[in-house]
Amino acid sequence: MLEEQDFIKIGEVIKENTEVNSKKLREEVTVVIEANNIKISEVIEEKIKANNIKIGEVIEEKIKANNIKISEVIEEKIKANNIKIGEEVCKVIEQNIVPVLDNLDKRLTKIESNMTTVATKDDLNRGVASIKGDLTLKLRDEDRKVNLLIRLLQEKNLLKEEDVQILKQIEVFPQF
Repeated sequence: MLEEQDFIKIGEVIKENTEVNSKKLREEVTVVIEANNIKISEVIEEKIKANNIKIGEVIEEKIKANNIKISEVIEEKIKANNIKIGEEVCKVIEQNIVPVLDNLDKRLTKIESNMTTVATKDDLNRGVASIKGDLTLKLRDEDRKVNLLIRLLQEKNLLKEEDVQILKQIEVFPQF
């Protein structure tokens, strides 16, 4: 009867033989591949060169034959889609742009009516000139009153001559 140690030894022997055989097989395969690789690549290159010309000719013929068909199909599709695109553009304009333009027209009408009520530069200049004239008249009245007051106080000897001279220097409209 075999014991556990016997099984272990058998396993080790199998492992060693497998590794040795595997290594030898790898080396042999590598040598064969390297030898054949050169031959295979040469054969492939020759086949590619020979077929490349044939493939190119076939492709050119197919392109020429299909090019006419493709351009006809494209033209038909463009014509059909142009009509659809035009219809869609019209719908978009009607639904989105026309309402905005209508609203804009209403707003412009309001702005134009507001502009007729806005004061112009000439209107403002006339108003300023009127206010300036009114202010000048009031200042003249006040100046006359102050001059009258100064003269009355001077006649009653309530003001000294020096004070009268100082007050006359601040007159808005001096009288000569």
